[in-house]
Amino acid sequence: MTTPSFPLDPEADKLRQENFALIERFMRLEGPNRNIGRAPLLHDDGFAVMAFTQSGAPHKTPLPLWNQRTVEHFPIWGYPRFEIFMTQYPDRFWGDVTCRGAFGDGEVTDGQMYTYYECTDGKISLYMEMYNPIVEAPTVGQEQKAQ
Repeated sequence: MTTPSFPLDPEADKLRQENFALIERFMRLEGPNRNIGRAPLLHDDGFAVMAFTQSGAPHKTPLPLWNQRTVEHFPIWGYPRFEIFMTQYPDRFWGDVTCRGAFGDGEVTDGQMYTYYECTDGKISLYMEMYNPIVEAPTVGQEQKAQ
């Protein structure tokens, strides 16, 4: 028998399952129209944090603006493989993600990233992407310079 590493309150577990399903819906959306399906899943006051910027400093953007800009800059994008991990908190999750897409009109490539999510009132209120800078940053930096 497996013993959970944190106490499972039935009410918190229900919320955890609902938030988990929300994140799965978010991650399954792909392609140039994914922002339309994502908009109702994102909290208006939330933020996206990208931790792979060229400067090394995380970039924080309001979620509605991030949702719009990701489609403009990365029209062909999706997550063909992802695994979401629950935490002891019903509103916080981690992800191990393979992403596939192109920067602008560039060549489609695969990448590996880790994601973090916080949910508030049934919507994603914080979305973070973290990459291995040794593997991913040189390619991302070159593509961003070219645009």
